[in-house]
Amino acid sequence: MEEASCWERSLDLEPGTIDDLVGSALDTACATYADYGDQKSGYLLGHSRGVAGLAFRAADAMSLSDDAKQHLRLAALLHDVGRAGVASGLWDKPGELSSHERQILESHNGHTETVLGSSASLRPLEGAAGGVHERTDKTGYPRSNVLGDESTGLLAASDIYEALTHERPWRSAFEPTVARDMLLEESKAGRLRRRAVTAVRDTAGHGKARRATPPGSVSGR
Repeated sequence: MEEASCWERSLDLEPGTIDDLVGSALDTACATYADYGDQKSGYLLGHSRGVAGLAFRAADAMSLSDDAKQHLRLAALLHDVGRAGVASGLWDKPGELSSHERQILESHNGHTETVLGSSASLRPLEGAAGGVHERTDKTGYPRSNVLGDESTGLLAASDIYEALTHERPWRSAFEPTVARDMLLEESKAGRLRRRAVTAVRDTAGHGKARRATPPGSVSGR
């Protein structure tokens, strides 16, 4: 515990000069990080890239600036890199989680913030990436804070939609229209930003939907 951080030690051992990643090099690095985090479970493969693509297209539909769209895309690629700090057995558990197991899984946001906060190039992405599971009514995690700015709201909505439309160990994938309606209910309940949900819904190809009640088979998890 008294030793210098492994990050600084690794940089000290790196031969040659240390260059900050920019442009396409930064894009490639973030995509690699995304794949690394998603490899914690076969159920998660491609999740981060899917969230990044959906969030970027939704941001474009909302006419966000090019800088804001790029910032959002990179944050989306990196939002789950902290998964690597949690045992794979928990991500693949088919049944209900215990309270302690849920706390461990929810700690992955903190791991993501630690990783991004260690690098000057990635530190600006820490807030959006680490806040993806927060909610506007303070019912999210890890800190029960109010969901952040427009970009974080888009990232949160995109993350939920991508997760719902793909299989997980404890449930089958939901049909896209069902996932859309569940996302709308989250917005109506005050947990997600309405404008972000609308943009994600439209970007996913649904357009306006009638009010619907999520199916009763949705688990507590």
